[in-house]
Amino acid sequence: MDNLRSTATALLKAEPAWDVAASRARTLLLVIDPDPQATGLLDDVDGRLDVRVCASAAEGLLVAGATRPDVVLLRADLADVPAPTVVHLLDHCCELPVIVAVDGEHPELAGAALEAGAVACVARPYRAAQLLALVSALRPASPARDGDVVRCGPLELSPDARTVRLRGSLIPLPPREFRLLHFLMAHEGRVVSQVQLWEAVWGGTAPSASNTVSVHMRRLRRRLGDDPRRPRLITTVGRSGYLLQAPSE
Repeated sequence: MDNLRSTATALLKAEPAWDVAASRARTLLLVIDPDPQATGLLDDVDGRLDVRVCASAAEGLLVAGATRPDVVLLRADLADVPAPTVVHLLDHCCELPVIVAVDGEHPELAGAALEAGAVACVARPYRAAQLLALVSALRPASPARDGDVVRCGPLELSPDARTVRLRGSLIPLPPREFRLLHFLMAHEGRVVSQVQLWEAVWGGTAPSASNTVSVHMRRLRRRLGDDPRRPRLITTVGRSGYLLQAPSE
């Protein structure tokens, strides 16, 4: 599995997903599911999506690196690689949104996949109408790449250089968390909702019951050294809002 992880990571990081996705006329959905029923999605969504089906996680990771799908539909109980591992690789390496599919026999697998970064959960057997609506909402929008340096006290973010520094120290951030922090810093001192963050960072409407924003916020806080139990830099306001305030020098 370590060899697979290394190979998949290298492929997923090889090219920016945005450039490949932007050149396609139709949304590409990668389905990772060995069940023959998954192939039936080809007929159900014909003319509306391009669908590529892989029978294993290993194959799916390699195909994802080569084709850069817009959205991945991942069966939660795959035999070769745990679903959370697949979700983490797809999300962390090139920010592919992953929908995890769970059947009635393994409902507990949904939580682990969502915690790893999956953006939504659907039930198996698949329903084409539900998937079409989710995929439409999840296709990534091209991120803004320009802008002036943003400063909040000792926190400094450069959109052009893609760097973040806190008290002069470089803080490496994955692209999604970089854009999340950029939006928060641009709205310093103002409460922003999860809906606003989803629209700005993921470029669409958030699926219901998704904890994606809170998962990424938790990771961002950890990278910035903000105590997740008593955050001082990024605080939670109410049940679905966040407030960034410049840390003290």
